[in-house]
Order: sequence, then C-alpha cells, then structure tokens
Amino acid sequence: MALVLCAYAFVLLVDFAGAKIGFTSITYLTSDSNKILALLIGIFTFLSFKNFKIKNSKFINTIASTTFGVLCIHAGGDTMRNLLWGKIVDVKGHYSLPLPQLVLFSIGVTFAIFAVCSVIDLIRINCIEKPVFKCLDKYKWFNKTIG
Repeated sequence: MALVLCAYAFVLLVDFAGAKIGFTSITYLTSDSNKILALLIGIFTFLSFKNFKIKNSKFINTIASTTFGVLCIHAGGDTMRNLLWGKIVDVKGHYSLPLPQLVLFSIGVTFAIFAVCSVIDLIRINCIEKPVFKCLDKYKWFNKTIG
C-alpha cells in the first residue's frame, strides 16, 4: 500500500515540477515501463518481498514458473501489446468508468490476463519443455557440469 501511495506521490511531484518549468509532456517520466517510476516500483517491490519467510508451496512454485512466460506473452512485442490491451481489453475505452468500477475492472483484467497467460505457459512447459529436456537428458554432453 505504501508503495502505491509513493507512486502516486511521485507522479504528482513530476507533474507539478513539469508544470512549473514548462515541460509539455508531463507524463513522459511516468507513463511507460522503462521509465524511472517503473524502476523504482520494481526495486521497492523486490526489497519488500526479499525477506519474507514463506514455506515451500507447490502451488506458488508452479505459478512462479510461469511468470517469465506471462511477461513474454503479454508484453513481448508491440503487436501483442496492442492486440491485448488495445483491442481485446480496450483499456482506453474504460477510462471514463467511475473510480470503483475502474479499479475493479483493472484488478479483474490483470488477474484474468495473468491466469490465461499462465495456463498457456503451463501447456508449453508440459507439452514442449519437459519432453525436450527428457530427451536431452539421455545425452552425457547435455548433463555435463560446467566448470
């Protein structure tokens, strides 16, 4: 929660500073995934979770094994990003929703996309990755330890 409040405060600070110095594109520093806000959120999220003591969970490990695949599927290229967020979800078309509905919509869409992409990646893991690695395990050169 504190991280979200810090992100909002940062956006307001940048907008205020930009307005004072005449910066015409006030969303430039805060509106994309490769800007300072995204970097700070990533760092603070990592630092928030790095010391959690969590028991080993098969469910969490299964979901965690799909996260890179989810990233590659939903944000790997402009075509997929435009199709998913622009056409299928129509994010811009939902900006005018009242705030409670917008928040629920955003949370629901996020979970739905993560779930669908996770299922796609689990299918890839079980139908492609595991059979290929099982086949490669037969060869000594594949199992050789580097070093």
